[in-house]
Amino acid sequence: MYRLAQFVLAPGAETGLRRVCAPLLDAIPDGALYLDVGCGPRSRLARGGRSVVGTDVSLPYMRTWKRAGGMAVASDATRLPFAGGSFESVWCFGLLHHLDDTAAKQTVTECRRVAKPGGSVVVLDAVYPRSALLRPIPYLLRRFDRGAHVRTQAQMREIIAPLGPCQELRRTYALNGLELMMYARSI
Repeated sequence: MYRLAQFVLAPGAETGLRRVCAPLLDAIPDGALYLDVGCGPRSRLARGGRSVVGTDVSLPYMRTWKRAGGMAVASDATRLPFAGGSFESVWCFGLLHHLDDTAAKQTVTECRRVAKPGGSVVVLDAVYPRSALLRPIPYLLRRFDRGAHVRTQAQMREIIAPLGPCQELRRTYALNGLELMMYARSI
């Protein structure tokens, strides 16, 4: 049901996300071990033979991911059950708008902790449009999103602060004008 709603309410989003992420994914060396924090029942990273560990607080989602052949670990994103420096690349797609500020900052801290030195952390999340009056459809879709913590760009900067200095990109990724913030940092 969720995938159908995404298809209808965010047309072109999957293609747009792939386009936004491609340059960062292409820069990661072959054989790298990826972590997808809050991946849900499938990982967007699981293409092209990548080694991906998916983690989500939902045990049913992790069972679904495991049945599909993925490496799955049920865990809270604020307390990842991995040693520091375990992954070449740590990704977090669309999770933070489901978490309050304290949990979101702790998740970012955990993502940084489990990334290897020389590795990367990439965080992508929903953001409100700059003007609700000029972009009412994306504003309303974000306002009524299942995530109770959609933020402005300035609020996202506060949440992402534990990552340290990083590349910040704001992108429209769906045909209806939905936008996201992407933060990338080499550790």
